[in-house]
Amino acid sequence: MMEKEIQKRYIDELFRNRGKSQCYESKMKEPHIQADQVARLIAFYLPQFHTIPENDRWWGEGFTEWTNVTKAIPQFLGHYQPRLPDALGYYDLNHVETLKKQVDLAKWYGLYGFCFYYYWFSGRRVLEKPIANFLRHKEIDFPFCICWANENWTKTWDGLENDVLLKQEYTSLDPEQFAMDVSPVLRDSRYIRVDGKPLLIIYRPAIIPNFMAWLDIWREVFAREGVGEVLVYMVQGFTQYDPKPWGCDGAIEFPPHNIGFGSENTAANHHVINPEFSGEIVEAATILQNARKNESMKGDYRWIRGCCPSWDNDARKPGRGWTLSDSTPDHFYEWLKYIVGEGAPSKNRNKENLVFVNAWNEWAEGAHLEPDRRYGYAYLNRIAKILKGS
Repeated sequence: MMEKEIQKRYIDELFRNRGKSQCYESKMKEPHIQADQVARLIAFYLPQFHTIPENDRWWGEGFTEWTNVTKAIPQFLGHYQPRLPDALGYYDLNHVETLKKQVDLAKWYGLYGFCFYYYWFSGRRVLEKPIANFLRHKEIDFPFCICWANENWTKTWDGLENDVLLKQEYTSLDPEQFAMDVSPVLRDSRYIRVDGKPLLIIYRPAIIPNFMAWLDIWREVFAREGVGEVLVYMVQGFTQYDPKPWGCDGAIEFPPHNIGFGSENTAANHHVINPEFSGEIVEAATILQNARKNESMKGDYRWIRGCCPSWDNDARKPGRGWTLSDSTPDHFYEWLKYIVGEGAPSKNRNKENLVFVNAWNEWAEGAHLEPDRRYGYAYLNRIAKILKGS
């Protein structure tokens, strides 16, 4: 392809990505969903859509996740950036009405609940406003659970040890503090339970020294605080898949981390525009293949499957992102249909018939069920189709 032709196509795509495409779908008028017959879908929920003093200090006054989203540009031809919201707009999670609209939309399409990321650093909560609003407003009738996002906060958005903004200080922390902090959350009548027990999710137990000892202390606190027995599940990511070495009760599949990272990088097959591009591009078909041969299918532990509508974190890491290429609503449909059907775990491994979707609103990581300008409600429409058994 000639250079001028590439430039013209790039500019055309940049403008086209900001508007509706031929694939845009409107909201279904009457989904008529009986979700429990097929699966109970829980979507991970990111709370970073309101200002906090920490982000103002680190990134500039007024920073929210929308700041990353709106500055994104395509890195290669066919790269779907920026990803801009449609029906719900650039919302502010300071306002409980926003949360209510999100819940209404999720319920309309048959989702079972949200899993709020819980940011807690040695007794310090961050980005807690959305879940605080949810807990305060009992009229929001929607199941939920929490996932402790127990990584460091870093400038590179990777949770590692470089450029740390907020650090997890495990060695000097009393594990009882965390259990005390989350006990009121776990006691909420809307909290998601498995076998009648609250489901507490830990993002990366492997980075907590002697995590089994922490669990013992947590269980004592939960019993004392009237929470009762709690099931602790871990997220499957970063090569840690089997929950037993950390004493967890089960594991939750977390694509693309567990079945995408490390796959063939096909960047050389794309017309990359940015000469400094160092990111990775993985084809959507590869992810579906990996989902079908996931080694966790052979495990002997409780296991909840997961999928993602897409993935592209270039908005957070310009020119260095990990992009799931050619991921469409139809690809998502095939993936979700597989993991709730022939690829579903046996009933003894997933008694509540749960499935996790990554995510409801990870806009800067290209993983959102919320309507966008390109596809509209297409991803939610695919969910409705599956939950109706078609």
